[in-house]
Amino acid sequence: MLNVRETSLSNSSIRPVTRRRSLLALAAVGTAGLWRNAAAQPSWPPAGRVVKIVVPFPAGMGSDEPARLIAKLLADRVPGANVVVVNKPGASTIIGAQEVTAAAPDGLSLLYTTVATHTQNPYLHANLPYDADKGFTPLVQTIKTGTILIASRHAPFKTLKEMIAYGKANPGKISIGSYGAGSTGHLNALLLMEQSGVKMEPVPYKGSAESTRALIAGEIQLSFEGSTGAFPLVERGMVTALGVAFPERIQALPNVPTMTEQGIRGIDVAGWHGIFGPGGMEPSLAQSISDMLSAVVRSPPFLQLVSRVGGTPSGVVGEDFKRIVQADSRHWAAVIKKSNIRLE
Repeated sequence: MLNVRETSLSNSSIRPVTRRRSLLALAAVGTAGLWRNAAAQPSWPPAGRVVKIVVPFPAGMGSDEPARLIAKLLADRVPGANVVVVNKPGASTIIGAQEVTAAAPDGLSLLYTTVATHTQNPYLHANLPYDADKGFTPLVQTIKTGTILIASRHAPFKTLKEMIAYGKANPGKISIGSYGAGSTGHLNALLLMEQSGVKMEPVPYKGSAESTRALIAGEIQLSFEGSTGAFPLVERGMVTALGVAFPERIQALPNVPTMTEQGIRGIDVAGWHGIFGPGGMEPSLAQSISDMLSAVVRSPPFLQLVSRVGGTPSGVVGEDFKRIVQADSRHWAAVIKKSNIRLE
């Protein structure tokens, strides 16, 4: 059983600032018609009712801004719609997820979350208070994200090859942070140690902002960060990108090679953001919501946001999204079982 220690620092916030032309071009091709059609006679969101989008992270974190933009775009497109974002952080997304899975399946309570809720938590927590499969209705994958291995500017290495050489010569002297024990960053750190043969000290923090602050200050040397959080740091020169944990290079950082290209395998699963309803939603209602949300996340304003934060647009809905969740769940189940991590 792996024992981990937790470090807490004061919160900080990094705001992404850059846009990419490639996704703006995509916004102009094939999305305008979809956007107009979705607004024709929507059956959801219902006028006069409040639709609550629960975000199981603190305000200002990477998944909060996309959720708020979606809420605004829905309200702008549907007369009388009232869509609000409610932040319910804590317990590795469990608090927010539990609230939505317990809600009525009427389309008024939705969950905007990341890959951890459905594909990692079930294998990390012995007494998870929700059924990650039957307790939710997958509606739409909003953004695909790559996880990026970033290094402090104070670290004695600038490339992955240099990091491995330094780590083997100095076992245990590299500390690698993450935004919580059992998080994607933590699991990727374990995979990196296994694949590279470098012994490191994992340092879980209470959130991404704290881990990022420690990395920038040089208190830790490495961390895996989602592309939406890492991209602005790399572009501003605040950290160094060593490799992309994604099946292919990402548009936002085309000159950064993947981990697989550099000989580190098994860390190439795409992360994502997605929206879920409670389990047991009536199929026609779920379809109506999925169609509207897919139009929203393929609209020019949302694609501009995705470009700015270094993500990849999606819009996959329903059963196709469910299959992605199931495939990722099988992957992380194997990783977590092999790593022998269990959180109480």
